[in-house]
Amino acid sequence: MSLSPLRRTEPARIDIPRASFPGRTAPEEPGVYRTAADALDTLGRRLALAGKRDRALTVSREAVAMHRRLAEADPADFGPGPAEALHGLAAQLPAADRDEALALAEEAVVILRAYANGDPATHQPGLAGSLHLYGGLLVRADERDRGLEVIRDVVERYRSLAEATPGRFDTSLARSPSDLGEGLGDARRYEEALTAHEAAVDVYQKQAQLLDDLGH
Repeated sequence: MSLSPLRRTEPARIDIPRASFPGRTAPEEPGVYRTAADALDTLGRRLALAGKRDRALTVSREAVAMHRRLAEADPADFGPGPAEALHGLAAQLPAADRDEALALAEEAVVILRAYANGDPATHQPGLAGSLHLYGGLLVRADERDRGLEVIRDVVERYRSLAEATPGRFDTSLARSPSDLGEGLGDARRYEEALTAHEAAVDVYQKQAQLLDDLGH
């Protein structure tokens, strides 16, 4: 599987010195390098949640850079991990860096779509999440119509996932039509927005009823 799009978006790249892993390089020890890249991605996300934005961005950029080096070492197949790192960085970037965020999110979508085509059961949830981020970024970048179409696709994907695995994707299934409704409302497409919000409310009501039935 060739997933070379990860090698684009050079402005986001930060080279990692080989001395970071004494005696080891990405081509010789890809497993170790990939594990380190994934760990940095996780750390960046946790730092962002903790409100440490500057450090989170630095760590997340480093994770993306390490995944890029892996892709260059073995462009045939470098797993879906790079898409998660791209997604994490795109989600953290401030509004001033919207163009970079869009490029990163699109790159993540390209990678995950390829994997989802080969193994939908495993990778459709990740693809839906990255499409959701990408659609929201498009809307905020004044590409509203295109962004809304992407989010419509996300709603349908989460609906299919929720039908296949009841209860697992209810929160995402509610959030995506809610976001769609907000975008449609901003576009003054009020009837469509109302339908989307009603769909979100219906999911939340079902969740509340389930909690009541469980005695919570």
